[in-house]
Amino acid sequence: MLAKIKADSLIGMTDGELQTAKSAAQALKLAAIALSDPANAPSASQFFNQVKAQIDVLSKLPAPSNSTPRDASLQMVQAWVAELSKIFDAAQPEKEAPPTFELYEIIQGSGTPALRRVNS
Repeated sequence: MLAKIKADSLIGMTDGELQTAKSAAQALKLAAIALSDPANAPSASQFFNQVKAQIDVLSKLPAPSNSTPRDASLQMVQAWVAELSKIFDAAQPEKEAPPTFELYEIIQGSGTPALRRVNS
């Protein structure tokens, strides 16, 4: 992202939009560097929150509406947002499904005990 921004590949975007993209790219780079260091594992959630915040910032840039160079640049930013979102979602810990169980009643009658499932 930073390479594209520094190479002036985001043609037609306003100064504010460019600054937003550049700030987000720099913050993402810092978070990536920090996340690649195993010593920062205890702080990983903080860095993941930074990544999510930058995804949110970039996704608030205007949506492309025409076929102008600016719209092509905005499409590039949207592609970054989509890829970042995929990476972010893939990096989240898997949540365990809640345990499922069934409740049974033991019926003791004049023979062997039997189990009967209790409906809730």
